[in-house]
Amino acid sequence: MIDENLVMLDMDPRQFRCLYDLAVPLQKPRRIFLLHDNGHVVKAYDTERGLRPDLKSPIADPESRAREIFDAEQGVFEVLILERSAVRHYFGALQATYTPAESADEYFDRAFRARGNYPGRIVKYPPHFPGLQYLGINWEDARAFLRQYIPPDSFLLFVAFDGDQVWMSWIIGLSGGRVTRVACSDAITDLDASLPEWRKRYRELIEACNKQLGPVSLGLFTDRDTVVQMVTAANKGGQFLRSMKEGRIIADPVPEGLKGKYQVWLGRCVA
Repeated sequence: MIDENLVMLDMDPRQFRCLYDLAVPLQKPRRIFLLHDNGHVVKAYDTERGLRPDLKSPIADPESRAREIFDAEQGVFEVLILERSAVRHYFGALQATYTPAESADEYFDRAFRARGNYPGRIVKYPPHFPGLQYLGINWEDARAFLRQYIPPDSFLLFVAFDGDQVWMSWIIGLSGGRVTRVACSDAITDLDASLPEWRKRYRELIEACNKQLGPVSLGLFTDRDTVVQMVTAANKGGQFLRSMKEGRIIADPVPEGLKGKYQVWLGRCVA
């Protein structure tokens, strides 16, 4: 989905840091890893407490052991039990099947999903092996959405405000289903990151992008609190639709192929 010749324009480091802080929380999820050879635990590691020799008892059933540890340890995000030979084969297979035509995000999505190809040998609890995600959104879903609804050679414009100030903005250029350009509001305006009464004036940003970069096919405008709520929600899609229905997100413009669909989604949304 990300083009190999991606161009980044006028990236504001302050806005980029806002995205980083959302994507990489200061409090990292706690994980426990067990590496074993045919049931003999070689290493047990807790990302919060360090080495865990108390978890090195022999493993007879990896799935049951992973769940047992997960249930016994407070605040653990996930438990991974890895057979050493399976880990070697996993990385070897990934390296052997890589091709230069494969984009970085395609490769990482495939790599994350491939962990599920070793039942009983690469074990995780909770037991689901998700692919690549962007802020909790599945990469495959994001790619399908962009390819189906965003016209080629157009831009997706996302701007979040903190009061009158632009808190975070992303201008994403798309061509042939791939992201070819990424910029922030600095690339299209000299508003000094401030737009008083932005709910009335947000179209100024659309017009500036249309003029200086290219046509905006989808624009989303909201505030900082709404973004944080969506990113941290368990059901991000549901939270997004609720925010739309409550008027906390402004969608303008909306591609023709998407207009009817998102109105139906909003109608089904439970406030």
